[in-house]
Amino acid sequence: MTSFVSFTQQHLEKYLPNRYNLTIEADLEREDLSPIFAEKIELATSPDSWNSINANYVILGIPEDIGVRANMGRPGADKAWSEFLNVFLSQPHNSFNDATRFCVLGNIYTADLMKEAADLDAGIHADRIKLSNLVMLLDKRVSEVLFWVKSAGKIPIIIGGGHNNCYPIIRTFGYDSPINCINIDTHTDLRPTTGRHSGNGFSHAIEQGFLNHYHMIGVQPTSFTATMEKIMDNSEKISYEALSDTMASCVDRLNGKLNLEKYGLEIDLDVIANFPSSAQSSIGLSINQVQNIFRNLIEKSKPEYIHICEGAPEYGYKNEVGKTISSLLNILGQ
Repeated sequence: MTSFVSFTQQHLEKYLPNRYNLTIEADLEREDLSPIFAEKIELATSPDSWNSINANYVILGIPEDIGVRANMGRPGADKAWSEFLNVFLSQPHNSFNDATRFCVLGNIYTADLMKEAADLDAGIHADRIKLSNLVMLLDKRVSEVLFWVKSAGKIPIIIGGGHNNCYPIIRTFGYDSPINCINIDTHTDLRPTTGRHSGNGFSHAIEQGFLNHYHMIGVQPTSFTATMEKIMDNSEKISYEALSDTMASCVDRLNGKLNLEKYGLEIDLDVIANFPSSAQSSIGLSINQVQNIFRNLIEKSKPEYIHICEGAPEYGYKNEVGKTISSLLNILGQ
């Protein structure tokens, strides 16, 4: 599969411990022999082996910021995947946090698309059209890979990348029958379906019949455009909990609104206040609030997929994005 880069043992070796016994100068000896995730996590080196994976959750990355740039947002989401791996794989493997429940598959191949996008300026209309076209190419790659993941019957955790990738994800999981979706996000991403970018993934999914009920948590109604309001007013299957609402009971209030038997879970990291992301804001939820919402949803029903996106490491302190994403994944299966 040319659109995918498998994560192999060779890739894994760079994450092995390099803390050595300080009393020995030669013949390097590990300071602590306790196992870490990089030594215990499962790998599956090709799609042909995905059906035999033992882990419950499979992890894949989409290292790109093309959709964000096409939406005239702040670039940098392409670096979240590598920072996540650096933090996640260095965690201790123990009775509280068992690495064997995860398998790292690899990442969507994006290097060629990122190279084409590198010199494009979204402020120039012709360049923005080119960025949109690149997002469409990326859509096809994401759908192709996720088709194989879905066939393996595992729950994929997709680390973005921009929120543009919600569309090919929803298209894959809602192809046979429309899927419900919960989006923890400060934005609706319901911009017009003219072209492709990180702001219209849900619009496309709704328009093409892949998305059934769309529920948002943490949005700011003051940012709704007239077009977005019209879309929401004309649909009984779009609902939201505003940022000003009580988040502690927002999951309980889902009863009667949305069927959690088949749903996808989206987390746009710009929902966290002052967090390094594509659309960083001083207004938002706390990391603890997002963790609690995530935990409550998972306890009610496991999603078909989990998509965490829009983290931009270069705007925060070292490993801030990687630690936050890892903290969410650590909740799974606890």
